[in-house]
Amino acid sequence: MTTKRIRRIPFLSFVLIAVLALGVVAQSWVGSSVEAHLQDAETPDQITIALASELNTLDPAFFTSSNEQSIYYAVFDTLVTRDADLNIIPGLAESWETIDDNTWEFRLRDGVTFHDGSPMTAEDVKFSIDRIIGDFMENPSQSKLATIQEVQVVDPLTVRIITTSPDPILLSRLAGIVGWIVPKAHIESTGFEDFATNPVGTGPYKFVSWVKDEELVLEANPDYWNGAPSIGRVVFRPVPEASTRLALLKSGDVDVIQDVPTDQAPALEGDENLEIIATPLLRSMYFILRSDQEGPLADVRVRQAINYAVDKEGIVNELLNGYGIVSQGQTMGPEYFGFADDLEPYPYDPDKARELLAEAGFADGFSIEMLTPAGRYQADVTIAEAVAGQLSEIGINVEIESVDFSVYVTRKLDRTIDPITLGAWSQAVYDADGVVYLLFHTDEPWGVHYSNPRVDELVEEARSTLDQEQRLELYREALEIIREDAPVLFMHQQTLLSGVKTGTPVLTMPDETFIVYPKW
Repeated sequence: MTTKRIRRIPFLSFVLIAVLALGVVAQSWVGSSVEAHLQDAETPDQITIALASELNTLDPAFFTSSNEQSIYYAVFDTLVTRDADLNIIPGLAESWETIDDNTWEFRLRDGVTFHDGSPMTAEDVKFSIDRIIGDFMENPSQSKLATIQEVQVVDPLTVRIITTSPDPILLSRLAGIVGWIVPKAHIESTGFEDFATNPVGTGPYKFVSWVKDEELVLEANPDYWNGAPSIGRVVFRPVPEASTRLALLKSGDVDVIQDVPTDQAPALEGDENLEIIATPLLRSMYFILRSDQEGPLADVRVRQAINYAVDKEGIVNELLNGYGIVSQGQTMGPEYFGFADDLEPYPYDPDKARELLAEAGFADGFSIEMLTPAGRYQADVTIAEAVAGQLSEIGINVEIESVDFSVYVTRKLDRTIDPITLGAWSQAVYDADGVVYLLFHTDEPWGVHYSNPRVDELVEEARSTLDQEQRLELYREALEIIREDAPVLFMHQQTLLSGVKTGTPVLTMPDETFIVYPKW
């Protein structure tokens, strides 16, 4: 089989194995080669990107989906950001220093303005963080900045962040996800609800319009502090149906499409005007097994049985054409600090699964409901159906409910998901804190409905310990307990396939962000 060339980001090199297995030519593409790619690319007046699902909010404090990160990156800035090699570099803060273990001081750039013309000051930084960590509003992102105790304004261009204890990854927390700086005066004037649909930032692109289920339009900010973008407009269109996205790309109606199904990738072969970018992601897929409810899943033997009953490697190879890596008994890959490389995946062993079910008193099986979003994650419904089919072979009869992603998010935050629910998670902090704490600490809004006091102790200590070797030991113990408790069905680490018009100056990052204007 001949295929189109595939660009990949080699600092996440595991994709090379899958790529070579498929006979695909892989091209190194990172650091200076990323910049060379952008210099050689065309500079169109407009780029149109087709996303796999609609956005939920344009207010970064209420972040719900990685799709929204592409908008935030374009419209807003953070105190610090990352370069092509993922190193922390200055953003709105031109410099910073630690005063003591719990105090960080940031010096802001002078002359930066928001899109409404108002100056960006330390008051805006304080407001942006306070609205996440404060108690005056319910915010699902609160735990992502939970180590911050107070933000102090020293002068208009100097701000201090005081943490409750030493925070080894504070800069990583501030580099994205919820670290975006917003205008205090504007939001106090218009309100949070208006800001969620009419955002104002300091970023390289200004918000123009958003028609739900049709398109979101951004235009270049000519006064951007780091230089005006060369591409005048960026348009995002939600197109849930994969075949429709592919048709739009082939017809030239869009320049970039998200989530090319692996079985449809060959449709791009032979077209020199198109290519596929295969980006190994920070995101891992799993199925939540609700251990917080009465019923079969309250028994750890049943949860372990489900892990033995599913052929993860077969699903990756057969349904994803090898684009993925079976999870090693944890919901993250080696890109994260704290990854335990000696943990083993649950092997495919249906006989062991039946044995465990019998020990738990379910030799005759049982019936259960499963929830999955439809079209948000790569082959989500197809994978849910495959898992349900394999569970039926050990006597577990699954009724699948597939819903639109916005409905899925609402049910997840309302904690009304089904006993078995497909999930996929990533955090661009590149640290286990963003995965192990946020998924497995008790009562986390985005968590997997799991509680273990010892795990809570370990991850709490790890997020306040500066000794990196000690943090590795803490995460190692926590991950061992989690693997044994099996609060999820561990599946695989994902690879994003994006279809791109050849020469389009767009980067796809491991956190699934599409970048038109790199900030390095």
